[in-house]
Amino acid sequence: MNSDIQYTVGTVFDACAIIEGFDGDEHPYEEQLVAWQYLVDTGACWQLQGFYGRGAAQLIEAGLVVAPKRGG
Repeated sequence: MNSDIQYTVGTVFDACAIIEGFDGDEHPYEEQLVAWQYLVDTGACWQLQGFYGRGAAQLIEAGLVVAPKRGG
């Protein structure tokens, strides 16, 4: 990951656009991971269509995205 670039995602819609590319822009892999992390952090990946939940679970398992903290 290029440490000189900081990617931010502000909405669930933006995250989905980055992941799926329906905004017409090319998004680097690192930005896509930030978008996935946003969906995990907000819990939206578990409420959207199955593609997002499955994708998030695979990225968590691979250690590319941090799992949400459980209760407590």
